[in-house]
Amino acid sequence: MTNNSMLSENERAALHKILARDPIWTAYALADLQPEFDPYCHWYRAEDGIVLIFTGLEPPILLTVGPSAAVGKALKKAVLPDQVYVSTRIEHLPLVEALYDLSDDARPMLRMALQDTAVINAVAIDTETRSMVVRLTRKDEKEIDTLLQIGGPFTPDGYDPFQLENGVFFGIRGERGELLAMGGTHIVDWQQGIGTIGNMYTHPAHRGRGYGSTILQEVVATLLQQDVSNIVLNVDQRNAGAQRIYKRLGFVEHCPFMEGSGQKIDN
Repeated sequence: MTNNSMLSENERAALHKILARDPIWTAYALADLQPEFDPYCHWYRAEDGIVLIFTGLEPPILLTVGPSAAVGKALKKAVLPDQVYVSTRIEHLPLVEALYDLSDDARPMLRMALQDTAVINAVAIDTETRSMVVRLTRKDEKEIDTLLQIGGPFTPDGYDPFQLENGVFFGIRGERGELLAMGGTHIVDWQQGIGTIGNMYTHPAHRGRGYGSTILQEVVATLLQQDVSNIVLNVDQRNAGAQRIYKRLGFVEHCPFMEGSGQKIDN
């Protein structure tokens, strides 16, 4: 099954039934079932295995869900792009590596989920830091691009300005109004109560001041206020500092997985 337009309600329901078995791992895919994302989603299903190719970002994202044998069958059905950004469970990695060369950009990741909202609510925020927090919108697009262009390890690479329109973004501004830090969501499904947090970045000269924690708390609080309770994020396994922050704020590890850019192998 693949689509370039609207899913039928039966198709959408069949996909949702499988994805809902592990809503933490499949949070992104569940949110992608929103009808407005149909033009960007190419779904391939074989038994209980699902492969999603999302073309709303460049390169397209390839996501795998389900038992390995079924995922393998779904991959055989898929029309695969020459380049993808892979997001795959560890048990599916051999299947993906048979199709794509990930040797130049393989990133061991963790999916984490907010388990106890009382923990994040109990963490005190410095009054001065809170006064620096601002809500970011599409009008801040150029400043966000300028900040992210500074780069460095673990710079977000899944950000796109369209995420500002339906998502939740906050930033920290300095004394001169300059944007020092940012963070927000990748995708939100307000009806299903799903929020995927990402795009967290602080200017290298201003790290260690709790800006990231403050922004994360603001994003989570805003999501919770609007009944979004399935809140997940991804973190690089090599980024121990970020993991400590997330765990301190009530996030727990759900599963390891692999991300990275892949070039299709000519077989």
